[in-house]
Amino acid sequence: MTMFRVGKLILLGLLALVASCGSEENDQAKPRVTTVFAYFYSDQDTQWVFIDSVYNIDEPVEDTFGVSGANVRLVAPKNIPFTEDISRPGHYYAPFHILPGTDYTIKVNSPIGDSCTMSSRSPLAFDLLAPGDSDTLDVDAMWIIWTDPGNPGYGLFISCQDTARTDSATGEPYRYDFYFPWIYPNGDTSAAMIPPMVLDTINYWYRFRAVAADTVVSGLDNFHFMVAFWSHGVDVFIRDTTAD
Repeated sequence: MTMFRVGKLILLGLLALVASCGSEENDQAKPRVTTVFAYFYSDQDTQWVFIDSVYNIDEPVEDTFGVSGANVRLVAPKNIPFTEDISRPGHYYAPFHILPGTDYTIKVNSPIGDSCTMSSRSPLAFDLLAPGDSDTLDVDAMWIIWTDPGNPGYGLFISCQDTARTDSATGEPYRYDFYFPWIYPNGDTSAAMIPPMVLDTINYWYRFRAVAADTVVSGLDNFHFMVAFWSHGVDVFIRDTTAD
């Protein structure tokens, strides 16, 4: 190898090192903001809060592991500390059940110096009348029917676990989630057809979770979000009738 080529390689290496150091210095100069996402569901006996951080510009940090070491606490209607899941940094959990028509407030103190307080009121209780657990639905004619106590709005989450894939962060089967916007109430018993969707797998078991949310929230912004849902979940088998 000639001295010219060696010198060129060294120069390129030095330029790359300078560029890398400059990038790190720029990143360190940017202020970081803690993000908090809390979604509480009445059909769970354990509630979760996810904490991460981003620069307060339009370039999020590529940090999929979350912020570890935060202090997370439910302060209303009870005083309950959250515990960090050591296998999933940034995920915090606490065992408690959601009650209908109740204000829930959490306080978060982040190790990077941020703190926030957020509140959400759980809606009135409802029951999912159909589909029932272990029901079979036709992919082109799926309906939900629920009791309607007069909540501001309802929505539907549909999730599917792909047992052939594993989520690297959790070690659990990979899950696809679909969300449909709020369905507004229209009587003591309400019914709505599930909008058309593209499913990767037909003739498969899916998890339905119908949810309702109240409009009473506080402390929410672009970086902090919390909702206490009243929810009802069932497992259903979705079949493709077009092949019959």
